[in-house]
Amino acid sequence: MTSEWEFFNELFTEEARLPLNDEYDSTKSVMLSEPQQSKWHAMLYGLPKTSLVVRLDDNYTLRKIFKSTKGECRRGDFIVVAISGKKKTIICVEMTSSPNKEKQMRLEQLKGSQCFIRLCDEVGRVFWGQDFLEDFQYRFVSISGIKRNRRKTQYPPVKVDEREIPNSPEKHWNIKNGNDSIRFERIAM
Repeated sequence: MTSEWEFFNELFTEEARLPLNDEYDSTKSVMLSEPQQSKWHAMLYGLPKTSLVVRLDDNYTLRKIFKSTKGECRRGDFIVVAISGKKKTIICVEMTSSPNKEKQMRLEQLKGSQCFIRLCDEVGRVFWGQDFLEDFQYRFVSISGIKRNRRKTQYPPVKVDEREIPNSPEKHWNIKNGNDSIRFERIAM
C-alpha cells in the first residue's frame, strides 16, 4: 500500500514543485512568488518536513479544452501539501499584489484549485486504487498587498472558531499582508 507522501512524490514532477529551504527549527520554508510580478513575494515558513509546494498557475491549463464562460479555466497559484503526524493539510493559495483584486476572480481561482485537488484525488483512486485525500483538511487563502523586503515577523497563534476556518473557496481568507512572511500554522490551523 502506498502512503499519501509516496503518492504525492510519485504524482508531481520536479518541474512543477518549488524548492523547499531548511529552517533552523527543523521545519521547511518556501518562497512564493509570481513570475509576472518579480517585485513581490511571500515567504511561507514553518512547514513540516514532509511538505511539497506545486506551482499550479504555470503548469496546469484548460484553455484549449474549456471555454471558461464561468471561470472554470482559472486556478490559484500554488498548492501546498503538508503532512505532520496525523495532521494532513492541503492549502490552495492565490497571490495578488492588489488587496482590491476582484473578489469573484479570487473565488474562481480558488475554485479552480479545488477542482485540481479533486482531479488528483480521482487519479489516486483510479490509478493507485486508493483514496489518498480522505483524511486531509483543506484551507483556501488569498494573499494580497504584499510589500517587498520586509523582516520576518512572528505571528501569535491564530485562535478561530469553526465558523472562521477557510475550508472552502467561498470561506477563503484574504490575508492583506503588509509583511512578506507568513507562518504555516497561521493558515493551516
